[in-house]
Amino acid sequence: MSGNTSIRITTSGCLVIAVFLLSCVVTTSVASSPLSCPKPDKSFPAFLSRFTSDAVFQESRVIFPLVSRFGDYRLSNQTVELWSLSDIHKQKNPLIYSRSDLKKQFLVQSISLFQPHRYAEVIQENAGEADSTRLLYKFREVGGCWFLEEVHDRSL
Repeated sequence: MSGNTSIRITTSGCLVIAVFLLSCVVTTSVASSPLSCPKPDKSFPAFLSRFTSDAVFQESRVIFPLVSRFGDYRLSNQTVELWSLSDIHKQKNPLIYSRSDLKKQFLVQSISLFQPHRYAEVIQENAGEADSTRLLYKFREVGGCWFLEEVHDRSL
């Protein structure tokens, strides 16, 4: 793997094992990495606005390796990758669309907060019937600071 830290796992009947192993990796990385920020976030919406518009801030609020899923978990064609920062930089699209990008791409965004503001999901998808863009982002609050821990691209 010289120079490339991306790991690709194609699921075909071993989805349960892959999900378990990846959840262990994420739990370990959250527990063992120094996740902190200089000042706690005021709210998730305020954090998200800055996260989507400020690249330096965004990079400081991602848990690495970033779990990146592609496809539908109900089918056997789901792919899971563990991304480094350099893997994110190689992507042709932004990691997450800003408010202005959402408008330009005709996308809508919804936010769900769970576990009394400790976990959040953001969905960015086509407005209307199209399925060409369906993105799910999973965030976790640690010590008053929000961090992106997983991206799931369910686009068709």
